[in-house]
Amino acid sequence: MTTSERLRWLRACGVGLLMALSLALRLPTLGGINFTPDAAEYAGMARRLAEGHGLTTALKWHFFDHGPVVRPAVVERPILYPLLGGLVLRLFPEAEPLRALQATNAALAAVNTALALAAFHTVVPAPVAWLAAALFVLLPPVTETATLALSEQLFLSLWLLALLLLPGVTRPRRAAAFGLVAGLATLARPNGILLFLALPWLLSPVRRHRNARRATLAALAASGAVLLPYSLYAWTARAPEMRPAALVNYAVLHIHQATWHGFGQTIPSPPAFIAGHLGAVAAAIHRKVEANLAALWVSLFPLPLLLLLRVHARPADPTRALCRAWLTLAVASFAFYSLAWVAAGALRYLLPGTILLLPLLLEHGFRVARSSPAARGLFCLTLVGAVSLFGAHWQEHQKACRYRWNRAAGLPYAQAAKWIEELAGPEDVVASNNPWEVHYQTCRPAVACPFFRDRADLTRLRRQFGVRWVLLFAYPRDARLQLCREHPNARLVRQTWNQRGWRAYLFALDGTD
Repeated sequence: MTTSERLRWLRACGVGLLMALSLALRLPTLGGINFTPDAAEYAGMARRLAEGHGLTTALKWHFFDHGPVVRPAVVERPILYPLLGGLVLRLFPEAEPLRALQATNAALAAVNTALALAAFHTVVPAPVAWLAAALFVLLPPVTETATLALSEQLFLSLWLLALLLLPGVTRPRRAAAFGLVAGLATLARPNGILLFLALPWLLSPVRRHRNARRATLAALAASGAVLLPYSLYAWTARAPEMRPAALVNYAVLHIHQATWHGFGQTIPSPPAFIAGHLGAVAAAIHRKVEANLAALWVSLFPLPLLLLLRVHARPADPTRALCRAWLTLAVASFAFYSLAWVAAGALRYLLPGTILLLPLLLEHGFRVARSSPAARGLFCLTLVGAVSLFGAHWQEHQKACRYRWNRAAGLPYAQAAKWIEELAGPEDVVASNNPWEVHYQTCRPAVACPFFRDRADLTRLRRQFGVRWVLLFAYPRDARLQLCREHPNARLVRQTWNQRGWRAYLFALDGTD
């Protein structure tokens, strides 16, 4: 065996060990259902697609528009992850949907370890790339998203693949492949389009060369081949009265304005809302930036401490433009989620930027470590601290998952699902203050019930959305329960007994006036 063959064999073994480590860390968190509302929505879309209902959703959690409960999935979410989920459920029809999607994401997380290593090799030396890939496995955002039925791992696969293609993007064929991957990433999450911001850094040095123009056109054409059909499909699938649910993230300061308080109200479009609430929008963006900076610090802590060490400028090298492209993408991703009305400081939204900064910070630390024994000591302490903190975060995440699974097992959702299966038809719409869980457990169309607003007109809810049943989870003295009991057209047909804390109450809606 030659030296080069031995090195290739060792690299293959190293990649296999990293992927095996990733899978081994995910297995303990696959023992139950780590339920989130977004995961329930994605699982519902995938299940409907696998069952032959097309790419549709039957969960309406907002009143941002007055459209029906069952609607095209493209109106609510980016469609690539539901498409992947539908394929998985077609291949494994007997599997429990959330478990199947969680296992798929665990496998994607292992694949992403190999993709991250390959992408890191393009921008930092080999030792740094291997160390960064090892830390990637324990990174808090990766830990939190690796076994959730969410689109982050699929999006990260495409993001890393695009970064891997960047160094050769001056060649038209490589540029076309980059554009295709960037287009697919946009179908997984809208900020995939930000990948094109990296192109100017790589194409500017050869902007007068004919290949630069060809590469740009090839990337745009390949991306357009993906995004144009999707745009046409979205335009034709969406009825005039439907607004994409994603716009809720950009049009309201608080999600309750579009859910519990939004029924019967007219919610303005994003431009109209921003124009009328400039001060509140600016204050919200300021809070979001602070929360996201704190979350980014948690994601990489204590690696940012390495930036406090001064390092001599290195001579020009081929990776400088690539490093600048990575930094541009990290800043753009952070800005995107700071301007969007998503949860402030959520680690999963900061995942792309975290991945971009990880190898660059480590490479800075390696260069500093060569300058003095003190710098080497601080670098080693920083690495030990990072591994320890990331490992502690993984342990806490594992405990939190088990707590959620055990807690969910004692809640009356399973009993309520049996009621719906016994009494409701397959197309009966159920309103609830937890429509996500109800939709997932019962396989029935579900809509958010506006119990949080006084004098909610339940009859209008039936008339507008075809609601036949109201499933309320509440404490016995809850004011919302009293409103439902006192409504002339609501009839209590089932309730759970001997439950600690809150209970399930099923009401039938009678009449149409």
